[in-house]
Amino acid sequence: RDNKIVFWRDMNANTVSATEPNYQIEIMDGDGSNVQLLRKDWQNLSDFFTTPSINANGDVAFVFFYSQRPQGLVVLPKSRMMISPDTMKVLASRMPNCVAPAWSPDGKWLAYVKNDINNPGIYIATPDLSQTYVVFEPPVGASLYTVAPSFSPDSKWLTFSTNDGSVWICDIAGTTPRRLTGPGVDAYPAWSHGTAK
Repeated sequence: RDNKIVFWRDMNANTVSATEPNYQIEIMDGDGSNVQLLRKDWQNLSDFFTTPSINANGDVAFVFFYSQRPQGLVVLPKSRMMISPDTMKVLASRMPNCVAPAWSPDGKWLAYVKNDINNPGIYIATPDLSQTYVVFEPPVGASLYTVAPSFSPDSKWLTFSTNDGSVWICDIAGTTPRRLTGPGVDAYPAWSHGTAK
């Protein structure tokens, strides 16, 4: 709605003596202006914030890293990104092993990959994360890439890929998963959001 782009940057990338990255989330206008770093205290943090997705209300879904590994999925309004790291850890612990978030175009759903050996899959959640359910479980012998699934423009379908080189689609209820390509070498599909002419 407000033509914002959200992305993550390694704040240590230009430091010659950097021994580890420091991933932080930034937002900018669609023309590249008005870049805003969401954590003003990033120099004092060993915590990372990666793979963000933002909805029209300004809610940012992202993966919170600490202890050098992804801990879980967090959703916060961009105005609350300065909450304490301890509070962030509590929020991430509620969604462990959840990565690669993607907001639906209508803002009603958040899709993500659950990177869990026992319950892997593509999941859907309500914006407040109070309700979650699985819409796709990879077939035996395949796993999901930890890349955000892509919503159709009407927010009713998802596309994603499995590590056996297959591209899939399924509806957000999870009732109609269908392999479109593969097995082979296909990966990282994204739905076009352009308007038809």
